[in-house]
Amino acid sequence: SDMDFSLREIGVSDMRMGKKVKEMWEAFHGRSTAYATALLAADRDALAAAIGRNVWRGEVEAGPAQTLADLAMAQNQHLQSQADEALLAGRIDFLPASA
Repeated sequence: SDMDFSLREIGVSDMRMGKKVKEMWEAFHGRSTAYATALLAADRDALAAAIGRNVWRGEVEAGPAQTLADLAMAQNQHLQSQADEALLAGRIDFLPASA
């Protein structure tokens, strides 16, 4: 209901609501698939390329995207090392922001 309200707030009409939600889902799904594929393959370059495309629309030097990819990969590895029981109970230990 919050998404419905927010879309209406920015002027999306009843007739465009379905199309707008579909566009948003496709964008989210494409990004999450690109990130998950790169993370599962431990492919730093693919992750940095996906981040560059999606965060900066591809208009960024490799450095910042590589830095974010490194951080994401380290965080992913750290989260994978935690027990499922702790995660399911809401006890999640993230790396510090400076890591």
